[in-house]
Amino acid sequence: MTNALTRRVLDLLARHAPAQRPHWESMLTHALDTEPAVFARPAFSDHYRTLAANADWFADSLVANACLEGYGAQQILLFAQRLPKPQHAQLARRHALDESRHATVFILALDLVFPGLLASQDDSVRAQVRAMQPFLRDETPFSQQPDLLTPTQAIADIIQIHITEIRALVLQDLVREAFLRHAPQAHAARLLRISDRLIADEGRHIAYCADIIEEAASSSADASGQLHEEMANHMRNFNDLTNDELERQAIEL
Repeated sequence: MTNALTRRVLDLLARHAPAQRPHWESMLTHALDTEPAVFARPAFSDHYRTLAANADWFADSLVANACLEGYGAQQILLFAQRLPKPQHAQLARRHALDESRHATVFILALDLVFPGLLASQDDSVRAQVRAMQPFLRDETPFSQQPDLLTPTQAIADIIQIHITEIRALVLQDLVREAFLRHAPQAHAARLLRISDRLIADEGRHIAYCADIIEEAASSSADASGQLHEEMANHMRNFNDLTNDELERQAIEL
């Protein structure tokens, strides 16, 4: 039986990156049925909503998310340079550029949700916020590194990124709600457009990882079986990390 998170992912990809991915779809369904995602449980969403109801917490979380997106952009760019297949490397590079843009988008959202808050901070704080944004561009130098990952290492990392992006999708839905809770009505429409773009980007990131996983799983029956279990194992580990975050009340993208 397809659970709610699987349907959410499938519906998003049907809108933004339609394709036939039978191996991947079976793997995702198996992983989420055998290791139900902690971040998709009502208790997780309720906990986030409780935290995000506090304006100070939500403002801090937008800054933290900008920082994480900026850091993630640089890490994914490094990862892209180590992927053995150039076509996969270019997909991951595009992902890194998106994450860099997201870092700036979260700071923009902060200013729309809490007008004047950032401007009221001193120069050192604004400098720190600016430093969180790597501002990667299409012309950012890129070349594959000599220490390329093995295919096994690459697919394991792709699965990890894939699950991270699915979790980010769930959080983007919750962030959208919090935008509207705290923002002035005059800024609501713009924030919804920002949210739409962020969610569409998550869909593209989930999709390119799904395509790489589908390609690997299609190579043989053994590969498909191994990847089914590997995705479930990654989901189990991810659930452990999410439970730790809940204990620390540090829910971030």
